[in-house]
Amino acid sequence: MGFPALLSGEYSLPRCNDVEQFSHIKGKIMQTQTEIKDETLHWRSQAEAQLASIREMVESLKSAEESEDDDAREEAETAIHEDALSVEVRTRWMSASEYFQAAQATGLSQERLSRADLEPFKPAEFRILLCTGGPAVQITGELSEHGEPEAETIQLQGQDWCQPWQNAVISDEDRQVLARYVQCFHFGE
Repeated sequence: MGFPALLSGEYSLPRCNDVEQFSHIKGKIMQTQTEIKDETLHWRSQAEAQLASIREMVESLKSAEESEDDDAREEAETAIHEDALSVEVRTRWMSASEYFQAAQATGLSQERLSRADLEPFKPAEFRILLCTGGPAVQITGELSEHGEPEAETIQLQGQDWCQPWQNAVISDEDRQVLARYVQCFHFGE
């Protein structure tokens, strides 16, 4: 059957004449929905793997700091820096007029820019991308007015292809591990 048959109305959907046939079709639909749902949760196992790796790196960093071994500390920090695929920041939400005023102010020569001119462009949120694709995993959070990550806002998020980012459920202990990991990065100021 071709497309013209569909347009002409020569084709009709099959009808369910009895309860057994309806139950069979409903069962197939439910099975398909479950299979799709299961396939979209690959990010969770990837997030768990990323978190396990972060735990190890942070433990190495803590051990180096406790033993006051500067070489080991530097090596641990380097491992953390090299782990992230990208480290990004973005500014806060602002009104369009506030944005245009700030943009005009930044048209001044670099020597004449003041901190007040740049205030609207100050980073307010961060994201550290750990892996891409389907699945992808990232760490997100808010920054304080001094550009420091706020531990209580840190989230581990995952995503499968064509799906929105979802927050992983993590313990308070793991949130502290993520906070220590994130503190190794510079976000401004």
